[in-house]
Amino acid sequence: MSSNLPPGITNSMIEDQVPSIEDDNKFENLCNELEAIVDKHCLYEVVQALSYIAWTKSDHVLTTWQDTLSSELWKSAAFKLDGLNIQV
Repeated sequence: MSSNLPPGITNSMIEDQVPSIEDDNKFENLCNELEAIVDKHCLYEVVQALSYIAWTKSDHVLTTWQDTLSSELWKSAAFKLDGLNIQV
């Protein structure tokens, strides 16, 4: 199975960057907040905003911290978000 990740980046590296949500209540609250945002703005605009944030973070960590690994992770996320950004 081929990977869309940048060279040298593994899924476990990405999973290490994502905090786990152990508390079901926190997860449910997050889902409710996200649903309200999607209801207000539409899924297309939310994904577009997330893509913009990912591109911005990629540039920021590279220029501010010279952190190429984190920059590539954010860039990979941005590409994926761009790829699934269809109007709903």
